Amino acid sequence: MAGAVNLTKHRLRQCWAPRPHTSADEIEELVTARLARQALLARADPPLLYVFLDSVADGQTVEDAAIVAQVTQRFDALRAEALPRGASRDMIRKSC
Repeated sequence: MAGAVNLTKHRLRQCWAPRPHTSADEIEELVTARLARQALLARADPPLLYVFLDSVADGQTVEDAAIVAQVTQRFDALRAEALPRGASRDMIRKSC
């Protein structure tokens, strides 16, 4: 299992390495936070996640301003409910 975790860490570092203006320490924080979130799913009592996907555009490129506005509104509503990165990280640390 340790080999799999190290591979995961390595792959995560590779994903975040090209980010401009991101230090090695910041990348390590991102990797650590991501692995902490992943560990929550492997617990004996993992959190439940309910997802509702509504495909307004059915995966197609959309040029209709009304549809773009509708999708933007839904995304903004979802984003408004999300915690900022630091708060999310703190919540995960407290739950572990």
